[in-house]
Amino acid sequence: MDLKAIILLVVVSNSPSYVLTAIQQRPEDQVIMQQLVDSRDLLEMEARICNTRVNVVEEKLRGVTAQLNLSKSSCETRINALIENGKLQTKLCDFRVNLASQNCIYDNTGAVMRRTNASSRVAEGVAGKLLSPFPSSEYFFSTEELNWYSAARFCKSNGMELASIETEAENNAILQVIGKLVGDFWLSGTDLGSEGKFYWAGTGMDVEGFTKFLRGQPDNYIGEEHCLQFHRHRITNIGWNDNKCDVQCRFICEKTKN
Repeated sequence: MDLKAIILLVVVSNSPSYVLTAIQQRPEDQVIMQQLVDSRDLLEMEARICNTRVNVVEEKLRGVTAQLNLSKSSCETRINALIENGKLQTKLCDFRVNLASQNCIYDNTGAVMRRTNASSRVAEGVAGKLLSPFPSSEYFFSTEELNWYSAARFCKSNGMELASIETEAENNAILQVIGKLVGDFWLSGTDLGSEGKFYWAGTGMDVEGFTKFLRGQPDNYIGEEHCLQFHRHRITNIGWNDNKCDVQCRFICEKTKN
């Protein structure tokens, strides 16, 4: 734009309407005015294009930010899962060490020797409290409440194991007893070290074939339930349930008859 056009623009923008009308009537000024209008339209179009590009960039930035937040959340979830798995492995190791300490002693050379059969007999203080609702075993129904690990240790130290329910007949026989008692009872079932695949710690056998889980169980609620118990649901309905292993409840020890 030349100097004449700039001066004319200033004059036009500050002139009364009758002066503007006079200017527009001159052919040469009408050309300049049209050029000014075209320049203004071009500037407005460029401004709209610029705003559109800015909006596109802002939208992409929002998408990148959302993706970063999602990735961060996913990483935190994985880290927490690894931490929880580590805690479970630690508990499993502690449990196995406790069982080993009950089963074995070490001589001066470090060799492992099994305890004698006499040491595996049921303790006198417990033997008189054993019941035989099922022909192949004797059972101790505790009045004391312990967590699953301590219950397993108590049974082991008294020459027994936490009960392993392997048939419907055995399950029904035990229900006849605990149906008259109050509270939940630990069994030897667990999936510690084998998430989602339960086994009987008392026998080493998988929990398969016969099962008597309550509806919707096992559900591993919030990823923290790894030990089996008899659970009383709505007073009369008693069945198997997975629960946190550190919850305290009553328990059932089993001694297989020779």
